[in-house]
Amino acid sequence: MEEETGKINSNKHSCPVCSAVRDNPDAERCDNCGADLSTMRSLEDFTQTLLFEARNDIRQREFENARIKLEIASSLDEKAEITSRLIGAEIDFLNHQYQKAQAIYEEVYESGFNASPWGIDFESKIAELKNIIDIEFAAKEHFNLALHRSREGFFEEAREELYKASDMAPYIAETYLLAAKVDLSLGALSAVFDDLVRFRQLRPDDPRGISMQRELECRNHKSHILNNQITFAVCFIAFAIAVLIIIASIK
Repeated sequence: MEEETGKINSNKHSCPVCSAVRDNPDAERCDNCGADLSTMRSLEDFTQTLLFEARNDIRQREFENARIKLEIASSLDEKAEITSRLIGAEIDFLNHQYQKAQAIYEEVYESGFNASPWGIDFESKIAELKNIIDIEFAAKEHFNLALHRSREGFFEEAREELYKASDMAPYIAETYLLAAKVDLSLGALSAVFDDLVRFRQLRPDDPRGISMQRELECRNHKSHILNNQITFAVCFIAFAIAVLIIIASIK
């Protein structure tokens, strides 16, 4: 069945020989031309297995394995393409790529695809995504305000805005990097390390987090050395004074 959008409704199965719609997708032969459909059915069964395995991989957060299986399923059977995109949108959702996921859900929904066998309610899912995106937008507004306040030197105000941003959207890594810089300006070193830990959990390979953490560790090491030197100097002076007092008392 050809949809108005020009996309194929992947819920329908057709005969590869005469293109007649197969009312019974489990039939071994085409009701229209009598063609043997056993090979095609085996391919379709294998494709469905890949799709189910991909979804299980997603539940286990094995996203790379899931994407590979979805790509194979799409290449083997064009009817699985829409299903693969729909399942792939779950990965985008779990990776906080909400706008990308929303676009896929809306496109597939408009195509007339029947997602009930996959337990997906388009309307509730799209509504959920819209709500999340609205919250994310508000969090970014607080982040932008914090950025302006920090540039103006109002670090306390900036920190308050960043608290609000992280409460609304704790998955936005940039919030914690800016928080680390703000806390550093406020002299809250323990908070800086906490901010960087959170940033690196979200962006483990980002060179900015790695560089800032190394700089802080180096600064902390130098601070310990300086403190040790000061302690030694104080102790030496106290010892020298004590010696002088003893010498003076002997005389």
